[in-house]
Amino acid sequence: RPGTPSRRQRTVRVWVSECSCKRKTLRVKCIGRTDDMLIVRGVNVFPAAVREVVARFQPRVTGAILIRPKRRGVKQEPPLPVLVEGQSDPALAQSISLELKNALTFTPEVRLVPPQSLPRSDYKSKLVDFSEAVFSALAAEFATFARECGIVDVVVVPTCAIGGDNVGTRSHR
Repeated sequence: RPGTPSRRQRTVRVWVSECSCKRKTLRVKCIGRTDDMLIVRGVNVFPAAVREVVARFQPRVTGAILIRPKRRGVKQEPPLPVLVEGQSDPALAQSISLELKNALTFTPEVRLVPPQSLPRSDYKSKLVDFSEAVFSALAAEFATFARECGIVDVVVVPTCAIGGDNVGTRSHR
């Protein structure tokens, strides 16, 4: 498509290497797609890099992660919520959090969830989920509207509409 970059990659390291024939070539190491990137206090955070760091803790974790930003958009404030499938152990969560902070220089909030509880896909895995951020924004907007209407006590309950189903009417599935 016109105007679309041919590569959506961020490079982390560029160097010159020499092969056995003494020819020098330029090498580039890509760490992630820019469309997955989040920025936490000026630090570029790639979900694939987070997954790599978490995978160091296998077999105590499955390696599956899901980043749940607190608000919509690329720029985020620390701590960045990271869900990790693994054993329910506060010491493990603390170790993963410390390793992420040392390796990727951002402050995470690691929450361990039971194995096989995060979504799986045969295609490119979705590692960033904004649903909690969208829900929080909608709940706050509705609470403000309710207060303007004189309703003080509001409880917002999330409902699930898998595949875009209409929650008010019966799905065709």
